[in-house]
Amino acid sequence: MVFHNPFSVFGRSFEAFNEIWQDIFRPGPITPSKIWRYTTVERLAELVGHDTIKIGEYPKESASSALADSIIQARTDAVSAIWTGLELISSTVDVSQIRHVVDKAFGLSLQMSLQRCRVQATFVKEQCPT
Repeated sequence: MVFHNPFSVFGRSFEAFNEIWQDIFRPGPITPSKIWRYTTVERLAELVGHDTIKIGEYPKESASSALADSIIQARTDAVSAIWTGLELISSTVDVSQIRHVVDKAFGLSLQMSLQRCRVQATFVKEQCPT
C-alpha cells in the first residue's frame, strides 16, 4: 500500500505521478529519473507539510487541500486495511497501535521517496568446497 511506489503516500488521487514517472523513465533507475522522483516528492510534501504525511495532521494552511485530503484518505485506508486484517484473527484490536504503525510507515515511505540516491549492498554467495 504505502510502499507500492514513491508517490503512494500522496494517496489514490495522485497515482498519476507514478504513472507519468514510469512512462517517462522506463526501463529503470537512471539519474534523471531519480532527480524527477525526489524533486516531485519534495514539492508535493512542501505543499502540505511533512506532518500531514507522517502523522496525519491536517495542515493549518495548504496550497492544495485536494492533496491533503488524498493523503488523509490514504492513511485512513491503511488503518482500515490493517484493522480489517487483524479483526480476522483477534476479537480485540487496539486501534491506537495501528495508528502508530501507520505513522511510522508513512514517515519511512516519505523518507525513502526523498532519498537522492540509494545504495544496495549485495554479497556474493561463497562457494563451498566439495
